[in-house]
Amino acid sequence: MLKLSMWNIKWILVLGLIFIIPMFVFRSFNGNDFVDTDLQKISDQQPAFIFIGNSMLDSRIDIDTSERIVNENVVKLVTQGSGTPVWWLDLKNNVAAARLDNPTVFIFFRDMKLTELTRDDLIPKVVVREAIQAKSYDQEEILETVLSHNSSSIVMLAEMLDFTYPIMQHKARFRNYFLRMCSGPLMPDFLVQSVLRIFSMDSSEAYQNGLIEFNNLRDKSNKVFEESNSRNVDRSFNSLSSTEKFKDQLSKSFLPPMVNLALDQGIHLVFIRVQKRPDIKQGVIPDDKYMSLYFQDLINYLHENTMEFYDFTNHPSITSDYYLVGDHISPLYRSSYTEIFWDTVSGSFQN
Repeated sequence: MLKLSMWNIKWILVLGLIFIIPMFVFRSFNGNDFVDTDLQKISDQQPAFIFIGNSMLDSRIDIDTSERIVNENVVKLVTQGSGTPVWWLDLKNNVAAARLDNPTVFIFFRDMKLTELTRDDLIPKVVVREAIQAKSYDQEEILETVLSHNSSSIVMLAEMLDFTYPIMQHKARFRNYFLRMCSGPLMPDFLVQSVLRIFSMDSSEAYQNGLIEFNNLRDKSNKVFEESNSRNVDRSFNSLSSTEKFKDQLSKSFLPPMVNLALDQGIHLVFIRVQKRPDIKQGVIPDDKYMSLYFQDLINYLHENTMEFYDFTNHPSITSDYYLVGDHISPLYRSSYTEIFWDTVSGSFQN
C-alpha cells in the first residue's frame, strides 16, 4: 500500500511539473508601462507627416524618399502584425500627445481592418501584446471598452489559456521560423536571379526571360506562406456575408474614437487602403458585392466627418512585379512605391 502511494505521489509530481513549469515560461510580471520613445522622437523631429500601420506600411513607404519628396520631416510608427488597438494608442498617446501643429497622419489598412476586430486583435501575439503594453498608460478606458464590446466566451477562454501559459503566445513566431526554414533553400537562387535581372537590362529578350525565371522562383517562395495569407483574406470576405452591417461594426470599433480625436486635436487624418497582390494572369481581383457595399458605407462615414480616404487596390502602376512575400512590397520597389504614393495623395497636403 505504501509503494502504491509513493507511485501515485511520483506521478502527481511529474504531472505537476509538466503543467506548472510551462506556466512560468516567457511570463512577464510587468503591467502597462508607457514607453515614450516614439513620443520623444515625434516631439524632437516635429514631423509634418506621420505614418501608422503594420508590415503592409513598412514594406511600402521609404522614409528617406518621402522626406526628399515633401522636404519635411517624416516619421513612421510600425508594429508588425498590429491592428486598430495599437493604431489607436499610437494616435492618442504618441501623435496627439506631441501637440504638433496640424500634422497629417496616414493610417494604412487592409479590407475591413478599420472596423473589424479579429481574434489577433482581441488575443494579440506576443509582439503586439508587448507593443500595447508599451504604448498604454495604466488607465485606457476606450481601449478596454472597445475590446470588451468585441469579446466572447471563446475569446475569454483563449485569453485565460494565454495568461496561464504565456508560451502559447509565441506559437505564431515558432511557426514563422519553421516557414522561413522551409523557404530557405530557395533564397540563393532568388538572389542570383535578382542580380541577373539587373545585368540583363541592356537586352530586352534577356530581361524578359530573366523576369519570367524571377517571377517563377518568387511564386515558389510565396507558396510557403500562401496558406497563412489566404486564410487572413478569406476570413475578412466570409465575415462580410454575415448579418453584421457596417454600422454595427463601426459602433464596436476604434474608428469613431480615432475620428473624434483627429477632429478635436486638429489632426489631418488620411486612411489608405492597401492593395493585395494582383494575379499574374488575371490582374487585380475586384471586390465582391459585400466588400463594395462595405466600402461605400465606410467612405460615406469618413467623408461626413471630413476624413480623407485613398484606395490603392486598383492602382495601374503597382503591378505584380512589385510584390515579394504575400501582399508585401519588395524592398527593390519600396522607393518606387513611395513615389507613386506621394504623387497620388499630393492633394492631401497642398494648400
